[in-house]
Amino acid sequence: MIKQIGKTVFIVSSILFTLNIQTFAQNHKHISELEGFSEFILQQMEEWKVPGCAVTIVRNGEIIPLTGKKVLFIQDQNGDITRVTIPLEPQVKDIEFRRILEKSLLSTTIPQNIDEILARYYQAMGGLENLRTWKGMYARAKYILSEQGGAEIPITVWYKAPDKTRVEMHLEQGDAIYVVTGECAWVRDPSRGFPEPSYMPEDQARAAMSNADVYPLIDYQQKGHRIEYLGTEEFEGANVYKIRLIQKTGAESVHLLDANNGRELKIIIKARQQDKETIYETIERDFRKVDWLLLPFTTESQVNKTLVRKMVIEDVELDPEIDDSLFQFPVKKKGKCNESL
Repeated sequence: MIKQIGKTVFIVSSILFTLNIQTFAQNHKHISELEGFSEFILQQMEEWKVPGCAVTIVRNGEIIPLTGKKVLFIQDQNGDITRVTIPLEPQVKDIEFRRILEKSLLSTTIPQNIDEILARYYQAMGGLENLRTWKGMYARAKYILSEQGGAEIPITVWYKAPDKTRVEMHLEQGDAIYVVTGECAWVRDPSRGFPEPSYMPEDQARAAMSNADVYPLIDYQQKGHRIEYLGTEEFEGANVYKIRLIQKTGAESVHLLDANNGRELKIIIKARQQDKETIYETIERDFRKVDWLLLPFTTESQVNKTLVRKMVIEDVELDPEIDDSLFQFPVKKKGKCNESL
């Protein structure tokens, strides 16, 4: 059975044709492997133009357990067939098999194309036209630092679309300022050895500037980026599409988009600093609508699988007037900001 919702095709497969396997069922209590079975299925799917097939073996109304796995075949619109094995415990009950099969079918949802996945993402975030035309936002929030026992730091964030961000951390010893744009990255943070405004170190600046665009998936082709579809997986109980964004600069990031509602749930970025690879993961939670825009009010930042901090938004204003001077390096120096990058 094929169920089409909008433009996205969800292949919800049941047994679409009957296989004559009575001999096997009568002679085997456990069937671990059927020689030529996969080839037979593929041949039948091609002959009958079947888009998907789930296979099990039944005798006297009872499912005969395959040792360790059952097999699911999914055929996409291009005719490519994917074989999916579903791990099962011995003597699995029928209701358990149905549950696992349903979950596997959902996790192997095959989109028409990348644009259909992104269309759902745009819609979830508030609509493509709104995302194209909005000016930015001002927010009051706080960092919750895991490595410091949950210490909280008030912060203020200015974001001017598409690629200018200023974060001020209000510390006891004075405000720390971090600014990243598509052309510059600078910092003033006495607690980290930057008592005066300074350009970020080259490796940090390169990583920050390559991800200055907060919404890089919007009009990615016009920006010179590419996207690769990496398949589906499960993330915290949700079935997600996994895509890789390759920016024109060569910077890469992996994005997990909820297959059900289009929300971006996780971003993975690998960066090399001082010849050492570091994995940065951003997990988005507590989504709320602010006017037309859907925002994650809680964002978790992990470094090499370790939770470093959470950012919790307390108040947001959309489309404020933000002067460009907020993002400009305040001290005149010879040359341009991060000109070597």
